[in-house]
Amino acid sequence: MTDIDRLIIGFVLFLAGYFVYLFLRKKDSDDDEGDEDYPYRLSEISGEDHFARPPNNLDEGLNMKYSEALLKYKAGKFEEAVEGLSRCILEFRYSEFYYYRGICHFALKRYQEAINDWETAIILFPEYEYELTANINEAREKMDIL
Repeated sequence: MTDIDRLIIGFVLFLAGYFVYLFLRKKDSDDDEGDEDYPYRLSEISGEDHFARPPNNLDEGLNMKYSEALLKYKAGKFEEAVEGLSRCILEFRYSEFYYYRGICHFALKRYQEAINDWETAIILFPEYEYELTANINEAREKMDIL
């Protein structure tokens, strides 16, 4: 067996393992709203949903802006929260900033902007693709109703 044959076999085994991983990480049920392992599922906009911790490498000023934006979000001041999160994004592209800005856009019935933010969050943090895709689908459904 040549080195090329070994390389091809290794690549095929890697792809097979990756697809098995993708298959096994999917949930059996679409009802994830009460599941603590799936905090990103958009069921309703409330102050009781998942609040993320910013990464440790944020400077103090950015961490303060993020906290202020989350407080505005929690208080239902979605327009102000969008502005604050947008300022945070200008300084640091972090998936949580896009996630919460997407929720605020959703609450303001700006469904396309919400979809754009959640798609960016998936790119930055692909581990939550399944949950954020549920949010994107819900926004698309709302757009179809309009």
